[in-house]
Amino acid sequence: MICTGQLRTEPEAAYKTIQSNVRQIFGDRFLVLFQEGTPGKPVFVMVANPQLTPEGQLLDRAPDKPLIGLILAGLSFISATWAGCEILRQTLKPTQIIWTDGISYACAWMGFFLVRELGHYFMAKRYRLPVTLPYFFPFPPVAPFPPIGTLGAYTRLLAPMPSRKALFDIRAIGSLGGMALAIGLLAWGLAHSTVVLESDRATIFDFEGLKPKYSLLLALLTKVALGTQIGAKQAIALHPVAFAGWLGVLFSAFNLMPIGTLDGGRLVHAVYGQRTGAMIGNVARLLLLLLSLAQMHLVLWAVLLFFLPTMDEPALNDVTEVNGVRDMICLVALVLVMLVILPAPPSLLVALGMG
Repeated sequence: MICTGQLRTEPEAAYKTIQSNVRQIFGDRFLVLFQEGTPGKPVFVMVANPQLTPEGQLLDRAPDKPLIGLILAGLSFISATWAGCEILRQTLKPTQIIWTDGISYACAWMGFFLVRELGHYFMAKRYRLPVTLPYFFPFPPVAPFPPIGTLGAYTRLLAPMPSRKALFDIRAIGSLGGMALAIGLLAWGLAHSTVVLESDRATIFDFEGLKPKYSLLLALLTKVALGTQIGAKQAIALHPVAFAGWLGVLFSAFNLMPIGTLDGGRLVHAVYGQRTGAMIGNVARLLLLLLSLAQMHLVLWAVLLFFLPTMDEPALNDVTEVNGVRDMICLVALVLVMLVILPAPPSLLVALGMG
């Protein structure tokens, strides 16, 4: 059933009234969707509740499999430790490789994903939504891919988002918490990395000789961590923790791009609405594509983003706006993305003593 009309009260109050009336008549069999329509005339839609089990019971918790989760986490830790040792094997003499350094990489890389996914998990629990525990995906070092050890972790939400506020909080806490940890790991790891001569064949994933010029954020952190130790035509042989932090920063920046089903796309959806968020996503894809013409290491990002849908699923109450604090957090997230993907200009590198 679909109903449109002019609102005579605040959107939040209108939604709660309709939701209460539907629940009194139908119980938990139906959900009420409150969607954007023409200006001033939002749309109410009744749909079957996907949280109902075949027996007619309301699903209030996720069907977790903790044993499988522990096994996957254990396998991921082993493969990540192996990856950390492989990083050391390619940057140091084999006799200098010790397992504790491999373990430090594994703890940093898996810790990044754990912070991200637990942020999503606990915020979903706060809104009383059924969500699974985080499940890791092991990825042993395999040529020609960079030795990363795990493809990450995943939590699955088993209920629709109740509001744009919930959508924002669940996505922002995990993504920005992971980004903050990744930046901290990168800064610490850079201070324990080695300066080497720059190579023409280096890429953004080259832990043997990473160029600070690839990213504004990387250039600034490199200067803070290494000071005068690094100069022009020099690069960084990354400490395993620095490589884990750099991968975390790249992963976070990609995931915070304001496009579709990425966390960044959901943040702009929560702040600006689904339609405006989709328009922002299309503009962001085009701008990144144009930037990739000058920065070839971004080509893969630009191509991948064009395969993503422009819209994610709407929240049940997709009309009530979030507050100004969340607006500012969204802008901070977008600024962080730009600091990561924009290259350091030559003038800045000269000022920092790296140009």
